[in-house]
Amino acid sequence: MQSQRPRKRSPAERFGFSVQAGLRCATMDVTTTAPPQRTARGNERKERIMNINNVAFERSFGISSQLPPSTVPEIAFAGRSNVGKSSLLNKLFNRKALAKVSQTPGKTATINFFSCDGVRFVDLPGYGYAKVSKSDKSRWSELIEGYFNQDRDLALVVSLVDIRHEASDLDMNMIGFLQEAELPFAVVLTKADKLSRQQQMKQKAALKRQLALGDDASMVVTSSA
Repeated sequence: MQSQRPRKRSPAERFGFSVQAGLRCATMDVTTTAPPQRTARGNERKERIMNINNVAFERSFGISSQLPPSTVPEIAFAGRSNVGKSSLLNKLFNRKALAKVSQTPGKTATINFFSCDGVRFVDLPGYGYAKVSKSDKSRWSELIEGYFNQDRDLALVVSLVDIRHEASDLDMNMIGFLQEAELPFAVVLTKADKLSRQQQMKQKAALKRQLALGDDASMVVTSSA
């Protein structure tokens, strides 16, 4: 009898978020699950599997005062311009054009909201791109800082860092802020397809030391390829 071929796993199954006690980043082999929902009395219900086919773009916002109230858990993606935030969102949901991917750094100038099964995914503007006006830099800074300064139900902040290079001062400032604010976060090292497996492991260890992350810190190596 002919044996069945193993089912090919979707990108969301190869790279996902295990949601236990408020969404924490896990490994490349965890299916995406939704955060526990609360009853009217505040008791947590059981986790439920998140159907990635239900993802939808909600809206873009150009200034922080436009942001809607935070009514559901949010997972925010932060990182330098062109680090691969939009590509990672597309890979996570197995969509080629869910989030617009630009070949030109600095093109994402808004906060973009996506929803999926009672969770918001938030694509923040990239920081650190030099070839933009001071007014644009100021507006992007206001957007990012304004988002984090609001009372938002942040279940997880995904801080993206390019695995090929040392973390920049801005990367270190972002992760330092997340640690100081005691926000749940995970570091995702992008563009790993540009390095060999041995180079990936070496860079991961070096970045973990540079960012002063403990053994319990979540650090995932991935790529959009």
